[in-house]
Amino acid sequence: MLSILQSRLCVKKIVFALSLLGLAGCQMAEDAVDSGIGLARDCGVDNLEDVARLRTISDDCKMALLELLPDFEDNLSGALVPLGSETFEGKPVVFFAAANAEGLPLTLDEAEQLKVTAISEDAETVLDASQYVLKKLSDFPGRNIAVSAIVDYSGSMSNGDLADAAEIYQDLFSALQLTSMFEANVLFFSDSVSEIQPFTDDAAVIKQALEVNTDYERGYTALYDAVGTGLTGLAARDVPIRLLVIATDGLENASQTYTRKNELYTIAREQRIPVIILGALFADLRFLRQMGDETNGIFMYSRMFLHMKSDFARLRQTLAESIALELQEQKEEWERIRIEAGGESIEWPL
Repeated sequence: MLSILQSRLCVKKIVFALSLLGLAGCQMAEDAVDSGIGLARDCGVDNLEDVARLRTISDDCKMALLELLPDFEDNLSGALVPLGSETFEGKPVVFFAAANAEGLPLTLDEAEQLKVTAISEDAETVLDASQYVLKKLSDFPGRNIAVSAIVDYSGSMSNGDLADAAEIYQDLFSALQLTSMFEANVLFFSDSVSEIQPFTDDAAVIKQALEVNTDYERGYTALYDAVGTGLTGLAARDVPIRLLVIATDGLENASQTYTRKNELYTIAREQRIPVIILGALFADLRFLRQMGDETNGIFMYSRMFLHMKSDFARLRQTLAESIALELQEQKEEWERIRIEAGGESIEWPL
């Protein structure tokens, strides 16, 4: 059994490793002795960096880790997410998702406070309410959304984690069914990336593909390859809105094709694909935040996917109640539209 002195040294390693991983909000070493002993007993290693490198993590090990991990965090409060655009009956329409300060969907009444600006090469024109109409995504017929749904099947994801992640996705697709026709594919990843279900508009087939596959081999975390594969697949879809949604609980440690995160940011920006990244356990908060910032997307972190389900309901609702800004006219010199709300702004080319 570890001595108290050994335990304190182990905990100091754990806290230092947490700072390296960017997981702010951990306990002070003096308060985490019991967790440090549990880490050594239940995980078989004496520091968090070594736990992150394990090929598989037991449920007992996860419970020993929980109190060392950061609290819930997201960037949904006041979010303004550009989704896409299309021309309907000769009128340009820009789709976006917006949340208020409480992280709840912006209502059309609240959206009346938006500032909308048409931008040309040498001028900016603030539009008045007669020059555009605010509608909902659900007001526009046809297939308007493509989603790449990506699930981490690395060794740290237990069957319970996978079931919770599947429930999150299924709730999202149930909400989208009430909003717009959509298509989606399903990718699983561990050491490599597998397309479990190619793009289809059959919601029942999509939901079935997301069910837990206990036979899928679980190993390391090819996170960058998973994001890159999802982005390139979405780039080929001919719909106004393309979303990548990924659930992961680990750190990148196995990608072969996409080895730099800046590659992913560049693809997402060029293709105008916002990334929604859901992280738990060892997910790197710095990477989650950057992915949200660099792709105009949303990140959400919780210690476990089980704890995330209630918070994800706000994000699901915000996406399902996405807003459509329909221009009543488009002057030839207008190159793009800026939308501003609550101190945030987005731009979209016309």
